[in-house]
Amino acid sequence: DAVHEYCPQRPTYCAGCSTFRLAMMPMGIIVAFLVFITWYSYVFLTPHVGWFELGIFHILLGLVITSYLQCMLLDPGTVPPSWHAAVLKSPLKDRYKICRKCHMYKPPRSHFDSITKRLVLNMDHFCPWMVNCVGFYNRKFFMLFLGWTVVATFYFVLAVVTRAGFKVHNVLVTDDGRVTIIKFMAVIIDTALCLAVFGFLLFHCKLVYYNQTTIEDDGSRYDMGW
Repeated sequence: DAVHEYCPQRPTYCAGCSTFRLAMMPMGIIVAFLVFITWYSYVFLTPHVGWFELGIFHILLGLVITSYLQCMLLDPGTVPPSWHAAVLKSPLKDRYKICRKCHMYKPPRSHFDSITKRLVLNMDHFCPWMVNCVGFYNRKFFMLFLGWTVVATFYFVLAVVTRAGFKVHNVLVTDDGRVTIIKFMAVIIDTALCLAVFGFLLFHCKLVYYNQTTIEDDGSRYDMGW
């Protein structure tokens, strides 16, 4: 399509802002807190952890943090004004619909994000945990975040529980007899996260397989020729 040739776009680290999005920033602090108590519990409160295991744990945690920050900071695919201008000059402009919210011509499968007030390519949803809209450019990192979160939380829970001999008392008490509520909390929270995010991951893997988004729930398929 000639219109697309006039509107090249590369992903940028400049996501749209709004009052509601700023209000969601504490969600990012909650994520940081969950990461911290998991890291602290494994590194300082779990006995007999070798360097190799610590290395694997930190790699997994690093992948979780990196994919989270990429999804949060990367622009999901804001449709630029140059697209609208190019469509206006195109003889094919009748092929495109006009967004009722921003009054711009909509690229195929784009939707208006009412939170950040912009038209987004291949929009999936606004995620409060990411404090960002999930769209064309950051959906990959959203999927990676879900996947690495499942792996990291499962690794942590398995490592702690096996070292405790699958006994709650051993999770609560350290080798020197101190009671550690933090590690017990981390195990409970990470277990719940692992199960919940795993189900969420399966749902989104299905959407990726059928080349759909959560908005496109009409059962249609978008054949990419694979």
